[in-house]
Amino acid sequence: MQREVLPFVATGEDEVELAVVDLGVARALWEGVPSARLLARIRLHRDERDLVDLDQRASGVDFDDASWDITLARLLAAAPASLDRLKRAVARHARAASDEGSLAAGEATIAALVHAHLAGSDADASPAEGANEAGALEDSVRVACGRFDDRLGRASGGRTGVYFEACLELARRASAPAWPLDALRSALGGLAAIQEAAIHDSGGYPKLDALPEILLASGAPLYPWAEDGDVPVAARRACLLDRASLERVLLVPERDLAALVSRASARYPGLPIEKIVADVSSCLTKHGALLLVATREPRSQREAPRLPPASWAPADLDATETALTLASALERGSLTAPRARAVLLRGGDAALDAIGKEMLNVAAHPFASAVFAELLAPFARERDVVRLVTYFAIAPDPRAAARALDLCSAREVVSTVLEAWLTTMLPADGALAEPGDDPDTSASARVASCIEALRPYPALYQVVEPLLSRLSELPASF
Repeated sequence: MQREVLPFVATGEDEVELAVVDLGVARALWEGVPSARLLARIRLHRDERDLVDLDQRASGVDFDDASWDITLARLLAAAPASLDRLKRAVARHARAASDEGSLAAGEATIAALVHAHLAGSDADASPAEGANEAGALEDSVRVACGRFDDRLGRASGGRTGVYFEACLELARRASAPAWPLDALRSALGGLAAIQEAAIHDSGGYPKLDALPEILLASGAPLYPWAEDGDVPVAARRACLLDRASLERVLLVPERDLAALVSRASARYPGLPIEKIVADVSSCLTKHGALLLVATREPRSQREAPRLPPASWAPADLDATETALTLASALERGSLTAPRARAVLLRGGDAALDAIGKEMLNVAAHPFASAVFAELLAPFARERDVVRLVTYFAIAPDPRAAARALDLCSAREVVSTVLEAWLTTMLPADGALAEPGDDPDTSASARVASCIEALRPYPALYQVVEPLLSRLSELPASF
């Protein structure tokens, strides 16, 4: 039986993976989020993965082993100007990336976003804007990106497909292990054949070359329309599937599905039906667009430039002597919180004391102070708790400081010090705290905002909630 040709680049022998993607998120990333912002969030995820473990990650001491640095070196080591441009753009978005959260991505996606950023003239260009401008890249960068995806190595041609697929990966909700396309089609077709025979009580089963096709392309568009037209099929490595055809076969009662799988496996013993059905079924339970994605094998990195030393932050940072330098690096975005934590662990108690003192210099570096608070909190030494409560008292936004207090394991000490400090803000004679001439800056207003900031943390909130009875004006959400 002639199989339907799916509109993407994959032959029957090629491995493909099933993925569930939030297309709305992917299109928002494509149109409205700077490529540098996406890279900053990916950098944060790489550093979290490489540098956060207390005892096991050697890269917590040696930044040269961090996967972000290795990938960036492979892409840009031979192009210092492009590397500097990218570093400055990613650093500008570091604070926003910390607020929005990390994103997991493979090397090919990083290469595509680096390519997209450098192809645009604006430092805040989105992947869509990079594709539209299609600026020329340095030859060494183009060749290095082409090692991860051959479409990026071409001197000409549209980039819409490869850039948009990077956004699709960042918007994934679930994925299944890769299988050869023919094996995937045959296994699912075999299950559909058994189901159809059972429904119609026909008693006959088709041969392998006549199995029904249930991996059908959706009629809805997947790729965005570019200025030079639609993305050619030859440049596509993803295909939007019709979920309904798969759901009709697989979304049946578990007992019935197990019986169908057993009968199909017996009728077609050469097909890995049970494993494929388990993989596909797990994806179908997730809401979102169902895609087939052709897997990409990067080319050999033997020809990649030699890795330079890590240069995102000074290599000799020592928190015991340069807490201010550490804070400045965080504030500039040249350092991520996981890397600051690695430096902190290397410095021991002296480093904890240094950042504890520097944390209180909120006016000079509000973002770094918030990072220091979260890094200091898990150690929960008594002097750290006092400093954290002091930071909570002076922080412009008490919500970040409240989150740090909740991370302290010494809950009794935190509660005692916190309650004592808030009590000192109230009248000693037990009278109600008045809002004063300026309600926004009065002691009463500050106590109210601090208590409200603790509401998401029940263990702390229940300690300070009784103090609300001492306020003449309660928080707006009370």
